[in-house]
Amino acid sequence: MNSSSSDSIADMINEWFRKRSCVKSKIVVESERRGKLQAILRGLNEISKVTEIIVLIDGDCIQDKEALRNVLKYFAVPSVGSVTGSIEYINDNANYNIYRNFYNKLRIAKSKY
Repeated sequence: MNSSSSDSIADMINEWFRKRSCVKSKIVVESERRGKLQAILRGLNEISKVTEIIVLIDGDCIQDKEALRNVLKYFAVPSVGSVTGSIEYINDNANYNIYRNFYNKLRIAKSKY
């Protein structure tokens, strides 16, 4: 789902999937920005009912090049229904990172529980 972004991210994603023809994909591009929730809801309506995995990535995120591969391995466990990554601000904003580090530890603890 691409909610009217002004960059070339949709082209980059399409190119990535073109090189990996074994992975089914669909990029939905909105002509106007209506907000994250509306984009997610539209994207969910556009996917097949037999879709096994949905990946949501915000436009202001930078993922490690192995992030998707690392996340996908957890879906091999039948009891796993969702996976999330940790968030860290790269602009060295100490206040945000203190909160995010606490929040990430809380999520990990909850998952282990």
